[in-house]
Amino acid sequence: MCKRVKILITGACCVTARAVARSLRLSPYFKKANLIGIDICRNLYGVYEGLYARVYRVPRWDDEQYPKAVNQVIVKEGISAAVVIPELEAVYWSVHSLGIPHLSIPPGFCKIAISKERLYQALVHSDLVPEFQILDRQAARSALIGVRFPVWVREFEEGSTSGRGSLIARSPEELVAWFDLRRNMQRAMIASVLPGKNFACFLLFLRGSLLKVGVAERIEYIMSNVALSGITGNTARGRLLNREDISDVSLRAVRHLCAVTGETMNGLVTVDLREDETGRPRVTEINLRPVAFTSAFAQAGFNLSEYQLHCALGQEADVPPEQERRYPGQNIVLRDVDGLPLYVSNPSPVPDALTM
Repeated sequence: MCKRVKILITGACCVTARAVARSLRLSPYFKKANLIGIDICRNLYGVYEGLYARVYRVPRWDDEQYPKAVNQVIVKEGISAAVVIPELEAVYWSVHSLGIPHLSIPPGFCKIAISKERLYQALVHSDLVPEFQILDRQAARSALIGVRFPVWVREFEEGSTSGRGSLIARSPEELVAWFDLRRNMQRAMIASVLPGKNFACFLLFLRGSLLKVGVAERIEYIMSNVALSGITGNTARGRLLNREDISDVSLRAVRHLCAVTGETMNGLVTVDLREDETGRPRVTEINLRPVAFTSAFAQAGFNLSEYQLHCALGQEADVPPEQERRYPGQNIVLRDVDGLPLYVSNPSPVPDALTM
């Protein structure tokens, strides 16, 4: 791939966009491409980290000046293709292509998946999601007939991520307290608590065909002690694995939504799942983007960002045929606030000084 090729990455300063940029640096096809970022630039670390040739500040996707600002970057830089990361931006780009190639997720699918309320309602009869209901502030102070505690309570507005505001409420009093701490929050989603393992399943589609599947497990979170739920959205320790039941449930959920919207699936999405008390995986959300595990997959030789970009550029012939890579059972993925993500395929045990 020629060095002059320029790739636009939106939301460039966020964790996932930077993981995509690192993945492309590992690609033999795109390692010399110029990466150009656009972002609202609240996270200045992403501006100065050095992953991009340049980063431009642009308005939010819902600002009327957004398309003009993005087009100015596209024209000035001679952009060849885009990788769209923030989910609300992905919804915008599903309708407005802005004139450059990108692997767009169908707009009807985006409209459902961006809202956890619409997603759960679409899947409620498929037995793929936990039991749930939408509860308003007044109902939380009532007798709550039919609610069995504990429950998982969370915000659910469009684009909410990383378990923001989530909590296991173990009593009516804790549920009321959750609302009291969020005075502007009029409604919340409550759902059955899923006590099992936590997974992310990457699915890459091109014109209805499933090209790639990648499954990862989240085991620990960075600074988990600062969140009441223990979930900060940034995995500190995880692993890559092969779980057919996880990929099957994820694929069923995506195809169910496409059946609802009547669309042909396209693009890269990440399905989040958690095991219930029986070990059965249930869908908790569908992300309209990769998640930060993407750079770990790339380190393991399964470069989803490369494959996604090939598809956007019409170079699907350059995508290797294997749908899923096999991973050693003892691999680990490690992330820290002050270091680059690490994938270790067969970690050696740490020696204990007391046994020397």
